[in-house]
Amino acid sequence: DVRLSWSVQTSQYTASYTLSGSQTNAGTGSLNVQNVQIWDKSGNNGTQNFEIKTVPGKLTVTPISISVRTSSGSKVYDGQPMDNATQVTLTGGKLIAGHSLGGAVKADYVTDVGTHDNDRITPKVYSATGQDVSGNYLITINPGRYTVKPATLHIGTPLVQGEYSGQPYSGKCDATASAKGLVNGQKV
Repeated sequence: DVRLSWSVQTSQYTASYTLSGSQTNAGTGSLNVQNVQIWDKSGNNGTQNFEIKTVPGKLTVTPISISVRTSSGSKVYDGQPMDNATQVTLTGGKLIAGHSLGGAVKADYVTDVGTHDNDRITPKVYSATGQDVSGNYLITINPGRYTVKPATLHIGTPLVQGEYSGQPYSGKCDATASAKGLVNGQKV
């Protein structure tokens, strides 16, 4: 709640009034003029001699700016999505006492080899009672990165022998190749 008392003085009169309004969360509310009193130079109350018209003002509460970073992680390709839960860390600004960051999400969209920004999260700010108060914060996200590194694949080939004939080898090979490091039923 806002309650301000003001006094304005001219050569003829002194006026006093109260500005009153309430705006707890980020946003805009009304600021009203109340309790207008007007006195002449002699100190006599002359309020009744005026038709007082007031115009409401605006009371604006702006969001707090904060910066957060989402977590990073890496693994070797195994055909399965990453199972890291994204964490959010405050890196700039300050939370109101009793408020905390939240909004964790699994990184299960990251499966294939490559580097991916961890930006599929909407960080939230919660009050001490668990109420979502994110609207009172202007949140800048600096995404971490998830990296899936290539798996190592070892391919073994058979040993083929033939007697030198001066020509490229054209014999038959009955052996099969083997592969180690494939995942999820993949074949070479």
